[in-house]
Amino acid sequence: MFLKKMYPPVQQAVEEMQLEKANPFQKKLIGQIKSGGDVVAYADEEGGKSTALAIALAQLLEEEKDDVPRSVYLVPTNEKVEAMEELFSKICRHTSLRIVPINTKKNILDQKDEIYFGSDIVLAVPERLSELMSIEGLNAIDIKHVIIDDATSLMRHSTLTNIHRLLESFPKAQLVFCGTEPTDGIERYAANFMTFPTHINTSTSKK
Repeated sequence: MFLKKMYPPVQQAVEEMQLEKANPFQKKLIGQIKSGGDVVAYADEEGGKSTALAIALAQLLEEEKDDVPRSVYLVPTNEKVEAMEELFSKICRHTSLRIVPINTKKNILDQKDEIYFGSDIVLAVPERLSELMSIEGLNAIDIKHVIIDDATSLMRHSTLTNIHRLLESFPKAQLVFCGTEPTDGIERYAANFMTFPTHINTSTSKK
């Protein structure tokens, strides 16, 4: 079993994916996200970060609810959006959770409609999500979780304007920053936007 006390539909999917027992980093990360507090986490490239984040979010949300999204999951590239869409589709296959991928390849108005007609998790690159916020394409009222995956590469100077704006838009959300090693951007934004965050660091590139 990957973890004890998993939401049964998620556990079934994880078993079908033949995922082995969670490593210590994944156990800590999922446990801290489940607790509801803000988290800053670092692990090496093959540490299982994205898998742990997706499982944690699926367990928190369980099933679809209303029409407005409850979680935002940010990644640095369109390719990562596609990869995470595939991962979420596997982990959530036995749930009714609705994942809407948002990248810069598709028409922004079509993406606005996709979110409007029902979504639980909005999986996006910051640039396009910021553009959607500008045209009121995302209702931020019920956003309870904001996860930044690949934060080490994402939270660089070129993207921080969009990151800053988005974090200001979700002041009551649980925040999770997850990367391979600390950066000044991650640490600064954790200090400015998080409340007593838990730090998890198993990276061999510890700062």
